[in-house]
Amino acid sequence: MTTEMFSLAFLMRHLYFIAPLISFFLILYAWPKRRLPVVQAFMALMASATVYTLAYTLQGFCDTHEMLRFWNRVEYIGIATLPSFWLMLAFRYTGRDHWTVGWIRVALIGMPTLTLLFNFTTEWHGLYYAATDIARSEGIIRLTFTPGPWYYLHNAYINIAAMVGVLLLIELIMSAKDASSRKRALLMLSGAVAPWIAYGFYQSGHTPWGLDTGPFGVVASGLFYAAGLFRLGMLDIVPIARERVFDAIAEAVIVFDMRDRLVDYNTAASMILPALAKTPIGTPVSEVLSVFPLLVEQVSTGLPGVDIELNDGRTTRYFYARFAPITSRFGKKVGGTLMLSDVTDRELLMRRLEQIAVFDGLTGLHNRRSLMEQFDKELSRAKRHKRPLSLIMIDLDHFKKTNDEHGHLAGDAVLRAVSAACIETVRGHDFIGRYGGEEIAILLPETGMENAVMIAERIRQKIADIAVTHGEMIIRSTASFGVASLDRLETANVDGLIQAADTALYRAKGEGRNCVRTA
Repeated sequence: MTTEMFSLAFLMRHLYFIAPLISFFLILYAWPKRRLPVVQAFMALMASATVYTLAYTLQGFCDTHEMLRFWNRVEYIGIATLPSFWLMLAFRYTGRDHWTVGWIRVALIGMPTLTLLFNFTTEWHGLYYAATDIARSEGIIRLTFTPGPWYYLHNAYINIAAMVGVLLLIELIMSAKDASSRKRALLMLSGAVAPWIAYGFYQSGHTPWGLDTGPFGVVASGLFYAAGLFRLGMLDIVPIARERVFDAIAEAVIVFDMRDRLVDYNTAASMILPALAKTPIGTPVSEVLSVFPLLVEQVSTGLPGVDIELNDGRTTRYFYARFAPITSRFGKKVGGTLMLSDVTDRELLMRRLEQIAVFDGLTGLHNRRSLMEQFDKELSRAKRHKRPLSLIMIDLDHFKKTNDEHGHLAGDAVLRAVSAACIETVRGHDFIGRYGGEEIAILLPETGMENAVMIAERIRQKIADIAVTHGEMIIRSTASFGVASLDRLETANVDGLIQAADTALYRAKGEGRNCVRTA
């Protein structure tokens, strides 16, 4: 064997291993970002390239037709799937993954499936290879074949897939608004064109010794992709420092791309929103956060902070959501981050403080300040719209005696029971508050004197029926009522209405208590 023949055989048997090694290395490099849809397509493409180039390289070690044909079949697992995975990568990289439906999906799956089927069984029907043989040339043994009809159809599919992907990338380059995006797309385009140029060169029949230059094209493609990965972050469509950020913070973080599609989320987010674990990467924000339309609007429009409430059926938690856009170094928006901070403790404290400011701690009724604020509002509304408004003033009979004989704890128990009876009896739009001491005031919007008296009588009877158990004692109590209506006053103001109800109340006290009197 001559030195030239030895060198050529050595090249076939050893240097071709560079192609599958580079392809496999790129799969390993992309593995940490495998949740991104575009990375998944890239890894699938590199897996096909690895199978194709490795099987082709191993054919250099075969010396029989059977072994060559075996590795040819393995090689076609990569060759048949390469164009489909390339189209998936092109669709996802250019934001057209929604195209993979209908007849396009059928073609993406059906063409490689049929190609593999016809290649594996071609000896029975001749659809892929009409005939196969082996040829020896200057120390190199290779498989030769006569193409069948499906061979030409598959080659047409390869060229169409290449052309579609290239056109999509050219369009992306033309529409890119910053140099970084344009460079990434150019690297993608260069990596895409390289194997097709090599494949076309092989199909032209002008390659040395009839060698398939496709693997060299894949090597060139891998180098272009590697340049993009290492230098320009080709796959970092939305720059995410997951290792340094996601796992180091307790806040829930959800990342969306420039088209408001789900890109990533951290563990805290999946704990707060368990449905995220079942949500595919690339899902639009309108589906990811469908139960929180305010958050959808926040992500889509960039609203400032938003408060949300989450109830899992057992507990209620409160979160403050804020959205931060992610921009490139040129200021272009390339995505956004939604962050949810648990503010349950703060919210509960605020609600407790609000309750203390508005409600009476003993009875649970509105306190006097809250009552007077509501009084002003209702009086203004009644005067403006010329609507009826009434006020019931209630004072417990002999309450001092109850405290003196049974103690203040017993008095407190009676006050709570009377307050509960009032709450149960009034209507939803009525406003009830503790006016002071053992006095209770009930504001009745849209209510004239006649109906106000009826409500007062129902409450009076309910109070009279109350039996409060305190220790071994049963305490009963009654109350006196004064009712006033706005339409019977000469001076229509808050003080006038309270004074009129007080006057009627004192008259009830003077006429035997446990009764209702009107102003």
